[in-house]
Amino acid sequence: MVTATEGKVKRIGFDGPTPKFIIIWKFIDKFSRKTLCYSNQELDEQLEAHARKYDGYMLIEC
Repeated sequence: MVTATEGKVKRIGFDGPTPKFIIIWKFIDKFSRKTLCYSNQELDEQLEAHARKYDGYMLIEC
C-alpha cells in the first residue's frame, strides 16, 4: 500500500517475498479469510491445520 503525504511517498505494509500459494477459506457460502504460503511444505501444514475449520477453500498458485 502506498500513501502520499505533502508530496512525499510513504510505503506502508509488507514488502517481502511473493507467496507461492494463497489459500482463500470458505465459511458459510462466502470466502472470508486468506493464508499466504511460501513453500509446498507450508501449504500442506496449513491445509492440515485449518481445513476442518472451514467449509472449503480456493487455492491460488502464484
